[in-house]
Amino acid sequence: GDAIDVAIVQSGVPAYADQEGQELRDPTALYAHYRKLADEIPDCELALWPESALSGFFFEEGEGEREQLRSLLPLFGRARGMVIGALRVEPGAARSSFPDAYRNVAYYLGREGEGRRAAATMRAVHEKMRLVPGGEALPFWLGWLRSVWPNLWRTEHGRPQELARLPDGRGFGMAICYENSFPGHLARDAKRGAS
Repeated sequence: GDAIDVAIVQSGVPAYADQEGQELRDPTALYAHYRKLADEIPDCELALWPESALSGFFFEEGEGEREQLRSLLPLFGRARGMVIGALRVEPGAARSSFPDAYRNVAYYLGREGEGRRAAATMRAVHEKMRLVPGGEALPFWLGWLRSVWPNLWRTEHGRPQELARLPDGRGFGMAICYENSFPGHLARDAKRGAS
């Protein structure tokens, strides 16, 4: 198909406030920073945000997730669609503190409607399936390290999801960070109709 216009947003702000990766930045301040960046997004089909753009926000899978995602409309800028990284938890998981387990995801959101009636809707989600050894996941023989650093290695392997599709029906695959080193799932997405 025809090429599409894409805007890439790079915040230059790390998700963690400390060098050890233990303390997340204040999510409210981070979101305010992102709203300012969104003002610079031009008229385009898709805005691509970083993998860790919404670190500190945990989206609860299910109907509540759709409501949470609607609040991201200000991050579209003038784009008609957006891919943004976030963390996803199981339904009912406690969100008052750092959850015991979460999945690293990329949401593909679309803008529906105009003006005051505009809304952000979830079109697709990709859950990261290839985790970074030592950073996101531990080999089974190093599981004892969890007793030493209980706040690390909470990322779970993602589950396969439906192929993302643009409004014109063209499919596209998504990969998060380390997954780009293993293009097998992108090849599977191409077989399923990704352009």
